[in-house]
Amino acid sequence: MNDRYLRQTIFPYIGEEGQKKLFTSRVAVLGLGALGTVTANNLARSGVGYLRLIDRDYVEATNLQRQVLFDERDAAEELPKAEAARRHLSQINSEIGLDPVVSDVSSPITKSIPYPMPAVASGKALNIFVTPRRLRIKYTARITSSVFTT
Repeated sequence: MNDRYLRQTIFPYIGEEGQKKLFTSRVAVLGLGALGTVTANNLARSGVGYLRLIDRDYVEATNLQRQVLFDERDAAEELPKAEAARRHLSQINSEIGLDPVVSDVSSPITKSIPYPMPAVASGKALNIFVTPRRLRIKYTARITSSVFTT
């Protein structure tokens, strides 16, 4: 483990073993809006080893005041949010795997993507629970950004 994660490894609730678990974790971020960009940013900085970034939308100037991962260049280039997120997150942490998927979460393309991930983060008012055997979607009345692990 390198010094990048020193503060986390000396924190007794994470430690070196916890940091290793983070690095071997795979997380899908569904939706890269205001909450999804913050979630993806924090997961990348904390050393989660692989992030699948899923969003169907493109960066627009009207996104910039609340979607902190994007900048004016992304909007000018009309980049898909998943691609723009990959570009910025690779600059933040080059040690992790990033898989941008430009797709609607409910589209056949997204449904065909295998989810070999024990954890999923949601930036929408929807929680996705993934276990090795099932995918369960639960709509919630409140908007949260959560990570569920098995």
